Amino acid sequence: MEANKDDSAHSEWLLSFLADCDVIRQKTEGIDPSGPRSNRGKEWYIFSAIVAGHIENYTVPQYGDAPDDQASGFSEQDIAANMRRYVNRLESGVRGPVEAQRDLLKIAHYCALLYFKRGGSRNFPA
Repeated sequence: MEANKDDSAHSEWLLSFLADCDVIRQKTEGIDPSGPRSNRGKEWYIFSAIVAGHIENYTVPQYGDAPDDQASGFSEQDIAANMRRYVNRLESGVRGPVEAQRDLLKIAHYCALLYFKRGGSRNFPA
């Protein structure tokens, strides 16, 4: 059976991500003092690295990068509508577990887009 293009891109992304896992492990095991200390912080750190890999290896090649991509022209309402669309699709379960996981990455990416669209700062205090 021939793998489709989407599966191929996901496999390439996964291999790229796994190559970076040692860096993530070092930061989450306290080797790097700038890494998170709490378990929830470690989970987020790993998840954010997965989202970044999704953006770099799936989203940007498919849709382009800011400021020239389609999402750069989205309004806050457009972004929120896309988030709702993926949440609804996730809840329906029609696309299977792999796509459901990918939808979580898309939702997280849209959250970041909305955060910055609404004037969020990279240095927002904790």
